[in-house]
Amino acid sequence: MDKITHVSYFNGVVLRNLRKRQRLTISDVYQLTGISRAQISNVENGKVDPRMSTVARLLTCYGASFSDLERRAPASIGLWNLMDQASEASQILASSGLEPSDPLERLNRKSELGIDTTAEIEALATRL
Repeated sequence: MDKITHVSYFNGVVLRNLRKRQRLTISDVYQLTGISRAQISNVENGKVDPRMSTVARLLTCYGASFSDLERRAPASIGLWNLMDQASEASQILASSGLEPSDPLERLNRKSELGIDTTAEIEALATRL
């Protein structure tokens, strides 16, 4: 059996996200791993098919493992379940005396309190 030396169909975005979670810049990673800035950028942007040893060095730098690169399906919820949960939440709010807020009423209350609502009014205008 041949030794695998490359990660095929590799998604560098995952590595970029791991790097950013550690609040590392590409320059930081270069200093920690010796992998050139250009190589790190090319890996993250999917321009190269990196060697497994390169990926392993990056993962070590990020405190991660190969299992962190696996694509996992996002948790999903059915539309009916979502609607049921929204209905239940609405009932809980109503029984607590809290009705769904009206954006215009909320802005009026803030204005009465002297709070600047200019940005919120502009944002609301884009939704209407």
